[in-house]
Amino acid sequence: MAAGSEKSWFTKELRMRLKGMLCYASILTLLFLAAILLPGKDVKREITDAERLETNEQVTFLEQAESVDEICVLLKTSDYEGIFHDVLEVWGEDDLIISHGSAGKPNECIIDAGELFSLKASDEEFWQEGETVTIRCATAAGKIAAVSIQRSQGVPRYSGILRVTRTSEGLIVVNRTGLEEYLCGVVPSEMPASYPAEALKAQAICARTYALEKMKRPAYPAFGAHLDDSTAYQVYQNVESREETNAAVRETAGLALCEVSGELAETYYYSTSCGHGTDEGAWNPGRETVKTSYLNAKKISKASMERMLDGGTETTLSQDASFLLETDDGDYEFGEPWYRWTYEVEEIDPEALATRIRECLETKDEIHFDKIHNIEVTGRSAGGVAVELRIEAEQGDYCLQGERLIRQALCDGKSMVRNQAGQEVAFEKLLPSAFILLNVKMRDGWVCGYEIIGGGYGHGIGMSQNAAKNMALEGRSAEEILQFFYKGLKVRRRNGGEHAEENASGDS
Repeated sequence: MAAGSEKSWFTKELRMRLKGMLCYASILTLLFLAAILLPGKDVKREITDAERLETNEQVTFLEQAESVDEICVLLKTSDYEGIFHDVLEVWGEDDLIISHGSAGKPNECIIDAGELFSLKASDEEFWQEGETVTIRCATAAGKIAAVSIQRSQGVPRYSGILRVTRTSEGLIVVNRTGLEEYLCGVVPSEMPASYPAEALKAQAICARTYALEKMKRPAYPAFGAHLDDSTAYQVYQNVESREETNAAVRETAGLALCEVSGELAETYYYSTSCGHGTDEGAWNPGRETVKTSYLNAKKISKASMERMLDGGTETTLSQDASFLLETDDGDYEFGEPWYRWTYEVEEIDPEALATRIRECLETKDEIHFDKIHNIEVTGRSAGGVAVELRIEAEQGDYCLQGERLIRQALCDGKSMVRNQAGQEVAFEKLLPSAFILLNVKMRDGWVCGYEIIGGGYGHGIGMSQNAAKNMALEGRSAEEILQFFYKGLKVRRRNGGEHAEENASGDS
């Protein structure tokens, strides 16, 4: 072949190849534009082989969590109103990976970072081969923002995985995340980050112990969750995490409260005491509490702390609540707003009260009455907390037992609670506590209203968080705070060793 012909052939071949490449590039461009412009495909794209996640074999969500030291938290709807979501709307800090279908061979797609993904029970595209959808970020550090779940911080962000299950009543959303990550979302939601470091550390140990105990005895096994994110268990991701609270979690990593036998303790806690704490009899009147005898009634005062540190005995508290008529400047929470409060219902609505009684008794029977003979606290537990309330009405008598039901029945949802700082606050469902003195107001021989002198905020069992704050402010350590509230318990590492050879009973 001549040199000129060779050059002409090469040029022609090169042109053909360039045209082919341009044609191929044009096709790719058109495919790309079609992928992003077709209706319903503006957010979602198919996952590539390189991005495909490995999927575990048929194991439950809870079993997966237990195998890698993770916890599964059922996320309630906005304002914690219920567990069934009408819709879940999320976006990811990084790309979101959506998996649905069978566990062995899931269908997966990607939602670009920052783009909104919405899921409803009616979205058959995601429910064709099963009743679960999982959502996770493409990177381990990425978090999922749940736009449809409103909390005090605004839009909460979750690490780990969201597992969505379709039911006939709506969507169930469960967050599976690392235990320590979970605690970073619990501690600031349960105790202000501004509290002293030792109080935050005591809170972190309590929260970890509580979570570990629930991981052994899940509250929602049918939904694959150990507990939920509300006050019924531990509040989670209601307030954004802060460095102070994260530090408390880090510095207590692995520490939990245990009985001498090594069993995890039941570390209940609440906001504010009235100077007295109570025992589990407040929840279960008349029942003996053997396992959790460390949750005992106690005077929450500086003098009681000194006696405990000196190895002295605790003051035995009676069931008398007349102490609420006075204040004691030796009590740790003497200066807290909710140390004392008052509540007045000027005019009872008998039908509304009857409705609350029906809800408390969890009965479908109709309850109606027009006139009320008497409302009286007829039972108290150690420390003076009310545990039995009797309502004598024209159509029948009703008895409510347990501190929570009493708080529910006496809260009309309209009258304001006035604390000792002079603030008037609305309580829709529960009074601040059941440490109360009740005085009924009569008209023509019938109860027309009532007045309450109360103290404290919460159930009064276990650790008072505001007392812990004030203990820390006077220099008490997290261990000393826990010694005070949970006598006889040991602070142990999860591998079985004790922390710094100290325990929560003061023994070394």
